[in-house]
Amino acid sequence: MWGSYHPLNTTGGNGWLIGVFSEVTTHTKTGNPLQKTTTKEDLLSEVTHHILFNQITALNCYIELLIEVSRETDRQAST
Repeated sequence: MWGSYHPLNTTGGNGWLIGVFSEVTTHTKTGNPLQKTTTKEDLLSEVTHHILFNQITALNCYIELLIEVSRETDRQAST
């Protein structure tokens, strides 16, 4: 598993923590050097995919939290 987390501080003393965890499974191949090169390229591609996907997922979480905080602020301001 690979994981990352990002603290998100909001006003009013409330704090949020956004975490993203991904499973990274590697498959090893045995054989000629071409297969080993392909395995390394596949692994690099998989890792790159997971890194980008994690960043997109974290950004999506930030957006959802900001929407929720905005809604709460609007509710508090209307009361």
